Amino acid sequence: MNPVAVVEEGEEAVLLHNIMKKVPLKYVRANVHVGIMKGTLREVRLSLLKEGLSLQSFFSYMAELVTLYDPRIMELVEELKELKENKELAKLSEIDTEQLYNILDRISPFGDEKQTK
Repeated sequence: MNPVAVVEEGEEAVLLHNIMKKVPLKYVRANVHVGIMKGTLREVRLSLLKEGLSLQSFFSYMAELVTLYDPRIMELVEELKELKENKELAKLSEIDTEQLYNILDRISPFGDEKQTK
């Protein structure tokens, strides 16, 4: 049956709707938008093409490995998690000490007492 039948009224649309309800989600494709720097995307695409692979097949495979908790990909997930945590710590360490004291003064319940003494 032609998938275009979904837009038609009548028995064909109902039949197709019933068929689609029975298809497990793992067989239904989803489109994902990912922001990657253009230069990085170009290099990844070229590297994969040299290996005879497409971006689609590569990312689909990586996603499948994550769902299976494959140790190879989970090691990369942990590495990325640590990099993200370190980046957050680096941002915190960049806060000026004076700014930190100003923030503490503003949120401190004792700030008014300090000024009155």
